Amino acid sequence: MCSFYFVEVEENLVTRIANEHSSSEKQIEGIDIEKQELLLELQEETLMNWSNELAKFVETKASQSIYQRIQMDKLVAIIGSTGTGKSVCAKNIALRLKNEYGYTIVSTRQPSDITQYFLPGTNQVFIIDDFIGKMPLMRLKQKSIWNPEICERFRLSASVCDLHTDELRLTLLERRTICEAYLEKSYINAINDEIIMMYPFLPSLCSIFSSKDVGSVENFFKIPVQFINEEKDHYKMKSPVRYISLAVLAIKQKVIKKSFLVENDHDDKLIKDLFWESASQVRPSKELIVSQLETLTDSYVKVDKGYFEFIHETMQDIVLYCIAKTFLKSVLENSKSNVIKRKVELACITCIKKEQTVPVIKVGSEYEDAYFSRLARDLSNEQFADVFENNQNAFPIFRQKFLAHLNKIRLGIHFKSDSKGPTVLHILSLLGYRDYVSYFMKLNKGMINQTDAKGNIPLHLASMNGHLDIV
Repeated sequence: MCSFYFVEVEENLVTRIANEHSSSEKQIEGIDIEKQELLLELQEETLMNWSNELAKFVETKASQSIYQRIQMDKLVAIIGSTGTGKSVCAKNIALRLKNEYGYTIVSTRQPSDITQYFLPGTNQVFIIDDFIGKMPLMRLKQKSIWNPEICERFRLSASVCDLHTDELRLTLLERRTICEAYLEKSYINAINDEIIMMYPFLPSLCSIFSSKDVGSVENFFKIPVQFINEEKDHYKMKSPVRYISLAVLAIKQKVIKKSFLVENDHDDKLIKDLFWESASQVRPSKELIVSQLETLTDSYVKVDKGYFEFIHETMQDIVLYCIAKTFLKSVLENSKSNVIKRKVELACITCIKKEQTVPVIKVGSEYEDAYFSRLARDLSNEQFADVFENNQNAFPIFRQKFLAHLNKIRLGIHFKSDSKGPTVLHILSLLGYRDYVSYFMKLNKGMINQTDAKGNIPLHLASMNGHLDIV
C-alpha cells in the first residue's frame, strides 16, 4: 500500500521543515527566477506525461471528497493499495488546482524535496509519491501513514483519505464507468458485476488491459495472476517482512490472531522455514506479522471475528501460487493435505484443468523428493483420499516415481485397526490402481479382509467399480 500527498506550503513552514532535516541549511530567500523557470518546464513535462491517463479519468465520490479536503487542509494523504486509483485521482485534483486557482504542480518522490522546490510568494501543490518506501514511517500501520507528531510540530492540518473506507471505496456504478472509459463494449459485456467487484485494483486492471495483450478479458479480470505476482515481487524486494507475512497466510489459509501470538510449534516452524528460504536478514516476530496483515486489510486480507483470511478464495490461490516461486519447500512442508492435492503437481505432468482457474504450483525435478516425502507423510497420517484421489495418479509415470520413493524410504504406514474405517487398500481398490494395490497388499495382507463402515472389503469395491484386473 502506498500514498500520495498534497501539500500547500507557506514560507515559514518550509523553514521549519528545512531546519528539521539539517540545521546547516539556509532559509529560503526570495524567488529564484531560474528555479521558477525550471519548475514551469518540469510542470509542462509532467502534464504531458499525465495526459493519456487523465484523458480517461472518471470522477468519483472519492475524488470529489478529496478535492474539497485539499481546499481546507494544507496536507492531504491519499492512501490505498496499489492499483486503486490514488495516482490518477491525485493528478486530476492537482490539475484542477492549476486550472482553477493558478497553482504550479510539483511532482516529487519524498517530503524533503519541498525545501528544494518551494518558491515563496507562489501557489504550489506538491504531489509526493511513494512516501512509504522512502521514509522510516513505513513501519506504522498503513492507515496511519503520516506521523501525527511531525504534523503537529510543523503545525500542519493533516487529512487522510483512505480509499478502502466505506465512504470513499468505489461503488459498482463507478467501477463499471471506469471499465467503460477503458474497454470496448464487447469486452465490458463479458465482465459481470461479480467480477467487477472482486478486486480493489480494478482501475489498474482496466488500464493494463487497454494497453497490453493479456489474453481473454474474463480470465484477466477474474484471475489477475500477472498483476498480483508483480506486486509480490515488489514486496519481496522492498518489504520482505510483508512478503513473509503474506506467505504465512497463504499457507495457513487462516490466521487466528489470539492463538497465533502464543507459542505454537507448528507456527514457529512455519515462520522459521519461510525465514530461511527467503534468505532475509531479519526473522519477523509474530507481532510484526500480525501488524503486516493488518496493513493489508481491504486489499488482500479481511478480518472477521479475530482472524485473518484472504478477501476470497481466488485471491488466496493466486497468492499461494505466487509465493511458491520463492517458498516451494515451505509450501510442500507446511500446507494442508487438501491444498497439496488440489494445487501442486509435478512439472513433468500436465493434468487437464478447467478453464479460468489459477495455475497449479509446478514441482521441478530438484524438489520431487520433498514432494513425495510430503505425500508419504500424508499416508502415515492416513490422508489416503488426499494422496490417491489426486489426478496425477492416473499417469503411470507418476505412480512409478511415487512407488520408487516409497521403496526407497521403506515407509511404515500406520494402518487403521478399527474394522469400521476404510484402509488404504479400500481407497485404491475403489480407484482401480493395480500397481498401488499390489504394493500395499505386500506391506500388510491383513487389509484384504478388513471391512469399511458399510461392511465392504476392498474386493467388493474393486468389483462394484469394474476394476476386474484387481479382482
